[in-house]
Amino acid sequence: MPSGLFDDEFRRQVAHVAWVAGRLRLAGGAGERAGARRGGRVEFVGHHRYAPGDEFRYVDWNAYARTGRLFVKEFAAEEGLRLELALDATGSMARGDPPKFTLARRVAAALVCLLLEAGGSVRLRWLRDGAWGEAPTYDRVQQVPAAFRFLELAPAPTGGAALARGLEAAAAGLSHGAALLLVSDLLDPAFPPARLAGLTRCSGSLHVLHLLAREDEEPPHEDRALLQDVETGAVRAVALDDDRREAYRRAAFDFCEEWRRACDAHGAAYLLSSSERRMDEVVLALLDRGRLLAPLAR
Repeated sequence: MPSGLFDDEFRRQVAHVAWVAGRLRLAGGAGERAGARRGGRVEFVGHHRYAPGDEFRYVDWNAYARTGRLFVKEFAAEEGLRLELALDATGSMARGDPPKFTLARRVAAALVCLLLEAGGSVRLRWLRDGAWGEAPTYDRVQQVPAAFRFLELAPAPTGGAALARGLEAAAAGLSHGAALLLVSDLLDPAFPPARLAGLTRCSGSLHVLHLLAREDEEPPHEDRALLQDVETGAVRAVALDDDRREAYRRAAFDFCEEWRRACDAHGAAYLLSSSERRMDEVVLALLDRGRLLAPLAR
C-alpha cells in the first residue's frame, strides 16, 4: 500500500525521471560499455586478439587497418557514482506546504532509485542539532525498500540551526572521492556561504539543493504580523507596509544570490527550488543543470 510520502503520484514521477535518465544514458554512448555492470561507467584498458565468440562490434578497425589483424577492445568497469546525501532536519525544514522536509525526502528517495539502478551507492545522513546522523550505505537495487522506510520514518524536523557544526564534524568522515549533496534551506546565520570551502576540499564534488518555502520568500499579507525565527524561537511583532514587504523580498533574493555566487566561486553546483515544486522537476534540474548525475548520462 503506497504511503502518503511515497504515494502513486510519487511513483509515477520516479518512473518519469528514470525514463529521462535512461534516454540520456543511451544518448551518451552506451555502445562503449562492454563488460560493465548495469549502468556502471567503463574505462578502456587494452586489446586482445579476436577469437570466435567475441562481439564483432568491439573490433578495433583502426588497429586492423594498421596491422591487418583483428583485435578486440577490452574495457574494465569503473566504480559507480558514490553519493553522500545530507538532509537538513532542523526546525525550519518543517515550514511550507508541502513542507521543505517532505520534498527533501522525496528527492532523496528518487536519487536512491536512480543511483542504485545505475550501479552507484548512496549514504543518507541527517543534520540535526549539530549532529550528523546516518543510515547504512545502500548499494544494491534490492535495498531500495529499506532506504524508503528509513526516509519515511524520519523524525519530524526540530531544533535550532546547526549546519556549520554538523557539516564540519562530518567533513572528515566523507568517503574519499564521493559526491556530496546538501539539501537544506541554509537558514543558519552561523553557516555563511564562505564556509563552503571546507566542504569542497573534503568531497569529490559538492552540490547544494537550496529549498525555500513560500513564506521564506514572501512576507505575510497582514498589516501587522508576528514573525518567528523557527531556528531560535525568537518572535518579533512587526508592522508591514509596501516598503517593508519589498525589503523582505529583496533580502530573500540577496540571500539566495549570495549562496549562488559562493557555490560558483567554489566550483559547487547550486540549485534553488520552491518546496511546492514537483519532485521530478527538481531531480531533472539536478540532472540537467546541477551536474549531480552527469556520470549517469555518459
